[in-house]
Amino acid sequence: MEIKTSSEEAFSNNMRDEMQQLDKDRAWDVVFEQLKNKSTVLNQTYSMDAARDVKNRLKNRYRDVTPFDSTRVFLCNAHDGDYINASYVLIPAVPSRKYILTQGPMQQTVSHFWLMVWEQQCPAIIMLNHLVEKGSLRCHPYFPYEGGPSVLELTDVELSIELKCETNAKIFINRKLTITNIKFRFIQTSEVHHVLHMQY
Repeated sequence: MEIKTSSEEAFSNNMRDEMQQLDKDRAWDVVFEQLKNKSTVLNQTYSMDAARDVKNRLKNRYRDVTPFDSTRVFLCNAHDGDYINASYVLIPAVPSRKYILTQGPMQQTVSHFWLMVWEQQCPAIIMLNHLVEKGSLRCHPYFPYEGGPSVLELTDVELSIELKCETNAKIFINRKLTITNIKFRFIQTSEVHHVLHMQY
């Protein structure tokens, strides 16, 4: 039997309630349209030079969904630069909470994604899309899962992602993952990072 901490459970319940309400109201299109309109206005004010740099273009799933230079996440140990299509999101009402918003990883950015999770010590990943939507691949399978590979080895960033357990709740799948630095995994003092992956 798995025991959840009260904060984990409250977080899951709040997120589930918000998602169900948006689904019930069929409000996703409105939410995305509002975000698009706001970003169009903000794009005139904020630069996105790193995202538009020729060497980074293939790291963006969409041309019009890119991070601002002022809020983007920088990778520290990537072999091909510091860029990832990811932004810090600050919530002034709750300054103790920090979020990162990123695109669904593409095949060529899976390593960057997990390197970011490792470097930023992200405690949870909330996946809001399906791998395939309307017959089109929207996100490369970037995580280990039951019925698939239980370990994902990323030798280019020297990380290993292992599925510890998977629980299927009605509207989301909860996974507990462990990230290990491949270089040090056979040393007892090797650094390990635990991540909760919630797929809606």
